[in-house]
Amino acid sequence: MGPFLKEHGLRVLLGAIIIYFLFFFSLGTRTFFQHMARIVTTPEAKELGYELRETIGSAAVAVTRKVRGDRPPY
Repeated sequence: MGPFLKEHGLRVLLGAIIIYFLFFFSLGTRTFFQHMARIVTTPEAKELGYELRETIGSAAVAVTRKVRGDRPPY
């Protein structure tokens, strides 16, 4: 057994198990990945994505201003 597997063997095994469950283990008629791929195409998921981008963008601007010491424009 090589030094990589001695040091990282448990992580490699856990990663392989996670990949198996994500892509090959059926949860009903689909795998977890197939369920997620189907869900993200719904209008609700797209709207949630847009809202998250707006919120994260606003927060990033506020943090940047605070770090730089800029005053808000109002």
